[in-house]
Amino acid sequence: MTACTICKSEHLIKLNEVEEILYKNTTLHIYSEYTKCENCGNEFISKEQGRQNDIYFLEAKHKADGLMSPDEIKRARIKLGLTQANAAKIFGGGDNAFSKYERGEVTQSSAMDKLIRLCLVNQTNLQYLKENSDVSSKINDIDFLLSTKNSSCDPVSFLKVK
Repeated sequence: MTACTICKSEHLIKLNEVEEILYKNTTLHIYSEYTKCENCGNEFISKEQGRQNDIYFLEAKHKADGLMSPDEIKRARIKLGLTQANAAKIFGGGDNAFSKYERGEVTQSSAMDKLIRLCLVNQTNLQYLKENSDVSSKINDIDFLLSTKNSSCDPVSFLKVK
């Protein structure tokens, strides 16, 4: 932004502060940027500052929730040898999910975070997801498995692709 939203002066200074926000019984310290007009004293947040402040807030939430950061998700995806499109197909979340996770625009669910971590720990998990990314064909198998009273049935071997 090049002019004050009130007096239209171009004498602006960019400022920042650390805000304290209560989140899930803990206090988050979040970096925040804003602009101040030297002419009239008006303080405001530009669109770009607003976007960046949202990213700072999501980063603090990721950390507080124990979730991977956007950069960690990107590094995990690359380590798993996946494109963003492949990752979305394999893990779910929508066509643009990984693009948004990696840009910090959207926070992944705790379940998604755990699923990615499971694949990092054991590539067999990733292979299973790759082979079974079309879950619609597995619904009847899962329904049968859940309804069976046969306790000797091994669910892992039962669901393996034949």
